[in-house]
Amino acid sequence: MSKQNNTLGVVIITKNEEKNISRCLDSVKWANEIIVVDSGSTDKTIEIAKGYGAKVYHQEWLGFGLQKNKAISYATSRWLLALDADELVSDELKRSILQVIKNNQHEAYKFKRLSQFCGQWIKYGDWGRDIITRLFKRECAQYSSDIVHERLITQNKPQLISGTLLHYSQGSISDSLSKLNSYSDATSTLLLQKGKSTSLFKASLHKHWTFVRSFILRLGFLDGSRGYLIAKLSAYGSYFKYVKLWEKQQNEK
Repeated sequence: MSKQNNTLGVVIITKNEEKNISRCLDSVKWANEIIVVDSGSTDKTIEIAKGYGAKVYHQEWLGFGLQKNKAISYATSRWLLALDADELVSDELKRSILQVIKNNQHEAYKFKRLSQFCGQWIKYGDWGRDIITRLFKRECAQYSSDIVHERLITQNKPQLISGTLLHYSQGSISDSLSKLNSYSDATSTLLLQKGKSTSLFKASLHKHWTFVRSFILRLGFLDGSRGYLIAKLSAYGSYFKYVKLWEKQQNEK
């Protein structure tokens, strides 16, 4: 097997991530190359990334899927690990990644992600079921073109490996509300593009069901107050997603 087959590239999309990017890059400084595609940071994100030897490119925002595909297009390594700037590769996950690259048996791999909310690691609810596919051979996968909730499309079923990706997600309620607003905007647009429709009554049903699923059925209450807040925020995120879809439908009439 040639040495080139064992190379790993890390691809990250960014905008104003100076609070997170150092932690992320420090956890993957062992990779063969780091690709950062930035969509217009006005803070020190680019400066910090270049300090780690990353190859930094500018790209106006295309939506999550297309933006990540752009980052992939700049990579030269055989294997790619797609990360967000607020994520960190644990030591166990690093060992698993290096081992599967060495073995070269499959085309894509998935692993568990553990997310932090307001200073607490979340183990239950919707967040506790987070297993994501992020490691893949460059020629064997690409992201869907969705503007939000993009999917990594692989040729074969991803294999599960040990280790955890640590996600420093939302540090405050203000962060959560900001993300809720932007994601509900984008998701409602995506639903409209796909020909989906709704009503205010259905939006309300979605809200209540999301809370029950996260807090009760998926045991979010075991995360205490943080579990309750996540369930409530998720419920309102679902509600406003469909309310905004309803509003867009009204505007089209």
